[in-house]
Amino acid sequence: FKDGVSLLGRGSGYLQVPITIEVTRASKEAIKRVEELGGRVVCVYHNKLALRALLKPEKFAILPKSAMPMTAKMRRMYEDKERRGFLAEGIKEEYVPVSFNFERRVNEAV
Repeated sequence: FKDGVSLLGRGSGYLQVPITIEVTRASKEAIKRVEELGGRVVCVYHNKLALRALLKPEKFAILPKSAMPMTAKMRRMYEDKERRGFLAEGIKEEYVPVSFNFERRVNEAV
């Protein structure tokens, strides 16, 4: 829970259908397998509050916006196209993570 979800390549042979997945980190093997099947992997930074809002949206009347990566090292990781970072050229223009909506949403389940 602390760092989000890491997608690893172990057991990748079991994946048989294309998926689109948003994770905190992904191994090169996992990215390769998902993309071979026509799917998509995007690695997205979530601070503690945004991760909690994604996991338990019923606890929030207004869903918070996600923060940007805090350190230069983390920012470089999410700007890396090979790691499918959401800030990488070619990815950031066409993909906006769910938690980075520009308008705040009111949770209708309350």
